[in-house]
Amino acid sequence: MRELEKQIGYDLDSLADPLGKNITVGELVEWFLATKTAAKPNTLTNYKFVQNLLKGETFNDKKFLR
Repeated sequence: MRELEKQIGYDLDSLADPLGKNITVGELVEWFLATKTAAKPNTLTNYKFVQNLLKGETFNDKKFLR
């Protein structure tokens, strides 16, 4: 139980996905962009542009395993 608590604490501190650890590339990009709160508006626009490009790629729906 203590090991599980440590792992959950580590996941929360590192902003990792504590539930699945089995997410798609698109979900990973979405999660990454959600962490970018202090970016400038032009940078956010460029991030969204690349995210939209990735949505059309086949590997966007592939599972990302850590």
